Amino acid sequence: MAMLTVLVVDDASFVRSLIKRAVRQQFPGILDQAVVDIEISETEVARLNGYVHQLQAVDKRQDTDFVSATIRFVDEDPKKMEDLSRFIARFRAAAPR
Repeated sequence: MAMLTVLVVDDASFVRSLIKRAVRQQFPGILDQAVVDIEISETEVARLNGYVHQLQAVDKRQDTDFVSATIRFVDEDPKKMEDLSRFIARFRAAAPR
């Protein structure tokens, strides 16, 4: 399973991430399992399960170091979805207008 770093949150149904090739020298594949850890507080982390729905190269070259990945969540746990909603709200509140 590839490690994902969440950089931009679009909404509660998916997260766009950048994945650096150095993690495993291999990008994840479409439909690969993904786990996204979201820091809820200094002592609490929510672990959301999902799969890679979409990949797109960031650079217009074959040897790019970055891809944009869309992760679709499969968890149906209301607590996890509530944690994700609060996480998204923090980003939206901090976004420049």
